[in-house]
Amino acid sequence: MCEDDEGFLYPAADENTCIECGLCEVVCPVIHVQPDVEKEQRAYLVQHKNEQVLRESTSGGAFTAIARWVLDRGGVVCGAGFSTDFEVVHQWANCYEDLRMFRNSKYVQSRIGNTYKEAKQFLMEGKCVLFSGTPCQLEGLFSFLRKPYENLVTVDVVCHACPSPLVYRKYLEAQKKKIGSEFTNILFRDKYYGYKYSTMSIIGCNDSIEYHEGIDTDIMMRAFFANMSVRPSCYQCAFKKTLS
Repeated sequence: MCEDDEGFLYPAADENTCIECGLCEVVCPVIHVQPDVEKEQRAYLVQHKNEQVLRESTSGGAFTAIARWVLDRGGVVCGAGFSTDFEVVHQWANCYEDLRMFRNSKYVQSRIGNTYKEAKQFLMEGKCVLFSGTPCQLEGLFSFLRKPYENLVTVDVVCHACPSPLVYRKYLEAQKKKIGSEFTNILFRDKYYGYKYSTMSIIGCNDSIEYHEGIDTDIMMRAFFANMSVRPSCYQCAFKKTLS
């Protein structure tokens, strides 16, 4: 996956190792978009009973509850978390404590890395696997696996669009200069000003250094909700449908 000049990741074939088998095109979820089908749907309003989980989650904390169910059965959980430098990457958790890194929204295109391959290996070993991501990332996983697995549980987010990782990196650089500190945590939709107001919160190395700005004043949030920094393909999303 290679970045373009706007910071978005796109697949690129290595011409030195490519044998022109065409398999990448066979499994490409964009080339072979699965048609939408009408199906019965059910909606549930969920709120986690643990107040700390509820506070740390963007909405009701349902993902943490689902993830605990999978871990209780000896499974593993994959979702979007932060790397040490706050890049958004997909990573694995196999204990309750690690589920914390998946809470709160992350409005950046995440790096999948080798998690599709690792998910397949876990599934073939018979482990229960929970994989969370955007609808396009999940259809990419389904295409990669090429067959259904009864021990696979997927959770897709209600996606607005994927902002540019390059814009995000530049935003972090600007914020470090602004608050004069490295970060210990970033919350894209913090509840600092209440549940109904989206707040970007940044916590510095010194706990007394904090940044809290909402969608009216924070440049990252404003650009995102105004659709100024999102991936071009998101304007014609091929995965906006009811198919699961």
